[in-house]
Amino acid sequence: MASDTVPNPATNSNNLETEVRRALKAQGIVIPEPLVVDGKLHRYHAEGHRSGSRNIALTIHPDGIPNALWWDHKSGVRGRWRSDGCNQFAAVDPEEMNARHAARVREIQRRHLQISARVQREWAKARPCRGDGHPYLKRKGIKSHGLRIGTLRVFLPERGCLAQVSANTLMIPMIDAAGTIWAAQYILPDKNTLLAPRDKHFLAGSRLDGLYFPIGKRTPTVVIAEGAATATTIHERTGHHTLVAFCAGNLPSVAKIARAKYPQARIIIAADDDRFTDGNPGVRFATEAAEAVDGTVKIPKFFWHETGTDFNDLALLGRWPDEF
Repeated sequence: MASDTVPNPATNSNNLETEVRRALKAQGIVIPEPLVVDGKLHRYHAEGHRSGSRNIALTIHPDGIPNALWWDHKSGVRGRWRSDGCNQFAAVDPEEMNARHAARVREIQRRHLQISARVQREWAKARPCRGDGHPYLKRKGIKSHGLRIGTLRVFLPERGCLAQVSANTLMIPMIDAAGTIWAAQYILPDKNTLLAPRDKHFLAGSRLDGLYFPIGKRTPTVVIAEGAATATTIHERTGHHTLVAFCAGNLPSVAKIARAKYPQARIIIAADDDRFTDGNPGVRFATEAAEAVDGTVKIPKFFWHETGTDFNDLALLGRWPDEF
């Protein structure tokens, strides 16, 4: 006996992705990469958002009545789509969308100012770090260039209070083009289980984009690197003025600041070779940064069996490029 059930074309994963893309586009969300249809939450980059950001949280459920849920963390817009037409997403009123976005921007700015004030207080109280007077610097074979040692305290939700993680925390201030301290990278003597476990920490909600830390005096060549150990190693080996960008996604922003400050400089982007990570973000963002400022990219070279990714790792192996 023939079934009375009408096949749902959206149950095909390709058709389902097409339908979800159409629903997203109706809210102004365009995702250039393939969508994962597995019922799990995934984060995506949307066209028009800051390079490297992944502000779209999206779940596509292929089973039962196929449906999708999403949240644009930048604008605050949420949406829902169902293949049967029930509870289909409704377009958000533009005025409401703008109001949500403005409120989110105000909250982010408030948090940035709050963190800036806290870090400036902590920086003023911190003591200077001399030579390689911190375990992290010793491990990396580098010296301090204006860093300080302070105390890191983090909020623990399970305890409902601030807890001291370490009183021997290396502080690296993160400044904007005007020299204002907005945040800091805190580096512990070793990995700490309170930080899950890591030895590097940013305060939750810290501003990162467009912030950097300069090492050394101005020189004809300016080198920009992701990490402090990498930038310091390059400075100590070459004498070049170096800038710490703190993360791969921040390289393009810092490169543009460097070009504005030093219009005649030769700019080198020292990439991390994230060859063990999908898409190699270290090289990808370094290339984007170099192209934006007419600079060049330098990539450390490792043998196949080596696990290093940056120029500090290379130096610790006893090797260095002939030219930099």
